[in-house]
Amino acid sequence: MDIFSGSGIEVHVLALHPGEYVMESVKALIEEKGIRNGAVVSGMGTLDYCKMHMGGREGIVMQTWDDTPLEFTGMQGVIADGKTHIHWTVSDKQSAVAGHPHDGCRIFRVGEIVVVEFKEISLMRAPGPKGPDILMAKN
Repeated sequence: MDIFSGSGIEVHVLALHPGEYVMESVKALIEEKGIRNGAVVSGMGTLDYCKMHMGGREGIVMQTWDDTPLEFTGMQGVIADGKTHIHWTVSDKQSAVAGHPHDGCRIFRVGEIVVVEFKEISLMRAPGPKGPDILMAKN
């Protein structure tokens, strides 16, 4: 186990409007504010288009919804060296699915996302011993 600690933070809140794109907006915030390290601590809203993937034993499983009313909730993740690793849960009226959102997920009515920027922690991802990239301190 690794622990990364620091005290300096700055909070950013995104209010997304109909037709705006979730991941593109998060990436624009990161770029505009120069965020290198942080966390997406909250995200919720409605979508009318969504593309996401889940990891499985057989590889990546893609899922797409088009012109379908959806809710997203439980959006969280880590920003390391300016790159996101985000998970969320998306639901329709019958079921819920969790995974990684892709570009193109479009807001239907409203979207609200909270990003906390870490001012004193420097992180990166690098290949781990079992394949996937793992989080580590950036020196």
